[in-house]
Amino acid sequence: MLVSVLLLGILLAANCYRAATQSITHDEALTWQFYLAGPTENIFNHYDPNHHFLATLLFRLSTSLFGHSELSLRLPVLLAGALYFYSAFRLSRRQFGETLWLPVSVGLLCAHPLMLDFFVAARGYGLATAFLLWALSHACDLENPRSVIKAAAGLSLAVAANLTLLYPAAIMAGLVFYHLPRAPQQPVKKKQKRAPAGIAPRWRFAAVIAAFAALYLLTAPVHLIGREHLYAGADSLTTSLRGLAGLSFAYNDGPGSMLAAGGIRAMLLPVLAFLLPAVPAAALYFAAKLHDSCLLLVAGSAAGSGLLLILSHLLTGMPYPGDRTGLYFYPLTTLCFLILVHRLPKPFIALPALAGLIFLLQWNTSSFRVWRYDADNKIILSRLEQLAASSNLPISLGVSWLLEPAFNYYRYVNNYAWMPPLTRAGADGDYQFYVLTRNDYEVLERRKLRVLYRGEISGVVLAAPP
Repeated sequence: MLVSVLLLGILLAANCYRAATQSITHDEALTWQFYLAGPTENIFNHYDPNHHFLATLLFRLSTSLFGHSELSLRLPVLLAGALYFYSAFRLSRRQFGETLWLPVSVGLLCAHPLMLDFFVAARGYGLATAFLLWALSHACDLENPRSVIKAAAGLSLAVAANLTLLYPAAIMAGLVFYHLPRAPQQPVKKKQKRAPAGIAPRWRFAAVIAAFAALYLLTAPVHLIGREHLYAGADSLTTSLRGLAGLSFAYNDGPGSMLAAGGIRAMLLPVLAFLLPAVPAAALYFAAKLHDSCLLLVAGSAAGSGLLLILSHLLTGMPYPGDRTGLYFYPLTTLCFLILVHRLPKPFIALPALAGLIFLLQWNTSSFRVWRYDADNKIILSRLEQLAASSNLPISLGVSWLLEPAFNYYRYVNNYAWMPPLTRAGADGDYQFYVLTRNDYEVLERRKLRVLYRGEISGVVLAAPP
């Protein structure tokens, strides 16, 4: 138990360090630009795929209380990470007790490198996944009346934080509703009058979800969602599965990337991609056979979500999950895997332990996998500030469109008088300085620019005319 608590403490401390030091990313800055820097009513009247409703509300509250900074913007997600860690520990101890399996389970659930990214970055995906796991930890303990209410609240908040959680939350809610008793259970002693009938647990559960759903539909701008907003994700199931598997074991090119070598990737990636749907399917079979209600909730939510995603793609063309939009599959599949392997002979504990070790080896505190191009933003802006120090006028600056939101964020927050407002027009023009992502290196070559700085992590270059 002590090892598990120590590991979670280290992970949480690292998340706080990352939240305070890592550069603001493209998507975080867009949320700030659309919903935090402008009028509050934008949150309720304007929809963009970047708008994760509950998360945006919390970001607005946090920055209103503590000012505009990386840490204040990311504070709600840091707290969500702590909630996720607590829920993972609670579920692991319930399933495995205080055995060697406890730190293995906690490590595998909490050290996934992409999961850790989204317990730092100010987006709704990590917040929603934390609420889902918190709801699951209480849904596995439905004998407690309070757990029924907490499970309902957690599932509702997960969807409010990010709509990609609609399918797993809805399926888990349906399974919980089915297993809850239809009538209140009140033990009656002899020679005692029967207590008045209360509200049945399943209807209390349904009432809480209905109340949250009504509040969400009345306040969030979901009526503005159109098909044009459903573009994030993968075009095929194979691409989706290979991407989700690859981000687990090839998150970066460091020593922990077991799939970094081309030959190993070609052999193992299809196997890992196959296991993503196969593990929940096998767990669902054993859950029904063994009457394990908790395993049924986990496996049913994962397998059912997969089926609904396939149907949605076939009927509407909605993309399959890609990286962050499939984030919830990681804890659900991991729990299925752990519970299944736990039933095998003791030496099989090496399998989840090895996977957890690979996760830890890939752990980083300097960049986000999805927005690696933003990793060196603060360093580049510091260099630009030094270059502009001799001039009292704004410099002319051409910036790759991917970097525009973050640079405008820092222009406002740090009151950079030397920087003009930037647009998404790109960097192909006549400027004093250029900041170019890898996608715009051709500008560097075509204009024969001289490189003043190249980001070690992002590969972004600061350049100037010869």
